[in-house]
Amino acid sequence: MSEICFFPTQDSALYVTEFGFSAPQKPRAVGPWVRGTYILHYVLDGTCHFDGFDACAGEAFLIAKDSLHHFTVSPPYRHFWLAFDGSGVGALLAAFSIPLRQHMRFSVQYPETAGKMLETAFRACMADGSTDALARGALLSLFPLLSAPTAVTASAVQTAAWFIERHYTRPITMEQVAAAVHWSEKYLCKQFKKQFGIPPQRYLVQIRMQRALALLRQKELRVQEVALSVGYPSAPAFSAAFKSYTGVSPSDYRNT
Repeated sequence: MSEICFFPTQDSALYVTEFGFSAPQKPRAVGPWVRGTYILHYVLDGTCHFDGFDACAGEAFLIAKDSLHHFTVSPPYRHFWLAFDGSGVGALLAAFSIPLRQHMRFSVQYPETAGKMLETAFRACMADGSTDALARGALLSLFPLLSAPTAVTASAVQTAAWFIERHYTRPITMEQVAAAVHWSEKYLCKQFKKQFGIPPQRYLVQIRMQRALALLRQKELRVQEVALSVGYPSAPAFSAAFKSYTGVSPSDYRNT
């Protein structure tokens, strides 16, 4: 079971796009995904098996923006999450010594209080979710309760994913990605797929297409300009890749 309150993106220093609650009735795997916002999770019951750590009841974890993540959960498990972004996020995270580009786990002071606060705010948002004010208040109330932050140690596979995220605008090869972690291309593909369920080449396409979808919404950009911005040498090459990924051409997508 999942319940989510969505909010429209705002042009403000800090805004919340989602406030959600989940209590899956069967084992569930999330990802591998890349999200365009930060997501702070608070675990009420059970254990979340995240890449590189487990987050248990009374703990929280932060998924960094634009970073590959994957986790699994099994009943009994319940958690709340808040997806957020804005120009003020850097200052907010810096105030609590949290890095921008790294997934983190936290213990939580007064976990029972944190859980009740989130429950109250979530129910209020579900009853009247016209703005994100209540969700933003819950987010800002939760941050001071976070303590003992632990960074996720980057594996070679995660480092390879970060290399792709930072260089997808260039015509990179899997040989270059493998060299960045001192592995052979074949071994990288095997280990990447083992950890994240997709090969690194597919992940590169996924990153490029997610960025292309956002750029195509900007009507003033030509398809050729979008193609070059996401690492394709020409509009035809990009269009073929885009149609293979989405089922429609860039022009058709833009006109929907």
